Amino acid sequence: MPRLNYFLILFAVLTYFATAGITLRDRLLIHTLHKIERAAVAEPTAEQLFAGAMHGLSDVCDEYTVYIPYGRQTDYQNELDNRYKGFGFRIRQFPSLHNGTDSKRKTTFISFPLLHSPAFQAGLQSGDQITAVNGISVETKPLDEIMAMLLKIKGKKAAEVTLSVIPYGTAKPKDFKIKPDVIHSRSVEGDYIENGKPVFCLETKPDIGYIRITSFSETTVQEFRNALDQIMQSGAEGIVLDLRDNPGGYLVGSVEIAQMFLQPQPELDIVVAAKYRSGYEEKHRLASKPPRCLLPVAVLINGSTASAAEILSAALQDYRRAAIFGTRSFGKGVVQQIYELPFHSGIFQMTGASYRSPLGRNIHRKPEMTESDEWGIIPDNIIELTETEQQIVRDYRTLRSNAVSGERESVLEFFLQQFLASADLPDFPPDTPADPPFCEGSPSSSPSPRKGVMSGTSPFYDRQLEEAVRFLTEKTPRRTKSP
Repeated sequence: MPRLNYFLILFAVLTYFATAGITLRDRLLIHTLHKIERAAVAEPTAEQLFAGAMHGLSDVCDEYTVYIPYGRQTDYQNELDNRYKGFGFRIRQFPSLHNGTDSKRKTTFISFPLLHSPAFQAGLQSGDQITAVNGISVETKPLDEIMAMLLKIKGKKAAEVTLSVIPYGTAKPKDFKIKPDVIHSRSVEGDYIENGKPVFCLETKPDIGYIRITSFSETTVQEFRNALDQIMQSGAEGIVLDLRDNPGGYLVGSVEIAQMFLQPQPELDIVVAAKYRSGYEEKHRLASKPPRCLLPVAVLINGSTASAAEILSAALQDYRRAAIFGTRSFGKGVVQQIYELPFHSGIFQMTGASYRSPLGRNIHRKPEMTESDEWGIIPDNIIELTETEQQIVRDYRTLRSNAVSGERESVLEFFLQQFLASADLPDFPPDTPADPPFCEGSPSSSPSPRKGVMSGTSPFYDRQLEEAVRFLTEKTPRRTKSP
């Protein structure tokens, strides 16, 4: 065979394999991209065209399919794993405590420093009042402007911020110098902090364990295991598992935590099933080992409980292992598949399957579904909260489980009064007794003078939590002490 013919045949074969998977539609897309790149007045770069095409492809799938451009991959992964670079404190702003006619004047406080963060190490505490950032007064600045100042400082190389602060309970200002660092935020929180560590039993009801999972990150399972061990060692008689406002995260975390409470039954041995478009079902089965915990469980959910948090709730409900309290969950029951694109082109996160509960219930809410359709998790005990109640419960529980100040009780009381003063709540939540359940030592003839506050399982009357504790208390007789 002539040498030229050999090369022609080789070229034809290579061309065939290179283009065998390309359809007419693919050719049209490439042709259009080239047209825009060569002739569009906007003169987009090749990188911009690619990113635009990827965003367009994700838009025609569903709201959970997204393209993450190259350069944002680290931020994306850190968000999944509850990691970020920062100073490690959260701030709140309330109307000025000083009398005066200037309505624009605000008072900015440190809500709490994250445990072991730069702010925590520097000695900042809940309730400290920030008066200046790097010498610039913040007394008339809105919260978003203060946050922008801190973000700008954090973004600079070798950045350091000087916070001028009036420590809680004092009147003398003090400067704190803090450098940003990579912080790993806990995803499992207790009721309160004691000696720099979370406590996983209710402070006013120590025989009831309390675990709040804020998301499912790579460390959630180990954090949860440690919390559960603490509860078991304390001699608790029941557990409240708070999944309110949990957006989900890693599926494996919810499966492994479910395993700690469940054991296979004769006709039921899965935690969740993922159904793909092809019809294939991937079943996550329970391991044939005894559960770690046999205590009664009450689970709290709401309209922001989603994804992996819904999977855990559904499994506990289907096995009749826990009673669910709160409001219907969000309805996000889909499998997110993550593809690392070649040539440093970013990440494509695509919805590849939908979840089913152990008993085959649909979790995912499609856009066309109504309230009467099957989706999400419907609590065994529906307890509605107003939007104001929800916001205060959310803010207060987050503060309570993170406040590390030595003046914790007075700090919590101070923040609670600020929350309530701006909330316009009724004197007491609707349909609640003057003397709430589990309120020991407070006469029913002396209702709390504080607006919307009662001395039940938390200083703020969290009706969903109260009902969960009531259920656990009635389900498990209280121990009697020997004389």
